[in-house]
Amino acid sequence: MAADAATALLLRCVVITTLLLPRAIAAYVYGDSGFGIPRNSTERFLYLQNQARADVGVAPLAWDGTVAAYAEKYAAARKGDCDLKHSGGPYGENIFWGSAGANWTATDAVASWASEKQWYNCSDDSCDAPGGRGCTHYKQMVWAKTTKVGCASVSCDANRGTFMVCEYDPPGNVPVLLYYYYYYTTVVILLLVLLLLYIYIYIYIYIYICIKKYIRIQTLYTYVLKKIK
Repeated sequence: MAADAATALLLRCVVITTLLLPRAIAAYVYGDSGFGIPRNSTERFLYLQNQARADVGVAPLAWDGTVAAYAEKYAAARKGDCDLKHSGGPYGENIFWGSAGANWTATDAVASWASEKQWYNCSDDSCDAPGGRGCTHYKQMVWAKTTKVGCASVSCDANRGTFMVCEYDPPGNVPVLLYYYYYYTTVVILLLVLLLLYIYIYIYIYIYICIKKYIRIQTLYTYVLKKIK
């Protein structure tokens, strides 16, 4: 009886190990914060934000080296103070600060931004957030016209905590009227440039033709003078 019980216990251990081992390996490979989430910070920033976009049917973002370089530069600028303030640069921007003493990761930053979804109403673009909160971080993450992202994280000096930033291109949270204003302004400027280019080419060709005619007339005049003499 004792042998049978030991055998049964051993079989249970083998079955449990067989079931849990693949998940444990996957958790190690993909990340410690959830099954299937990459461990690498860059991939995790991208993966989690694209997951939030997929939840609302928006196309995924692509990681962009230029945008990421800007994020890294700004994160480095905040290393000395860890101040939670925006760079005022050309991109859309989400920032996050975590106090000292905790192992803050991209998961925490994205989760903080994504938590604003609970207050956002897409149908009328309203935000019912409590005082001191908003929905702009979440809106930027899922902004349909944004296609590129780059993020960075830095541990601040003097044990001030962790600062994280994601930059987005084109920027989100742009009012529709303002967006179309920029769009049509760009179109008008482009048309003006093309018009000026056309005028320049026309004038150049006109002057060229005039010079050619002048040379021909001069040549003919010289020829006639020679004949007369």
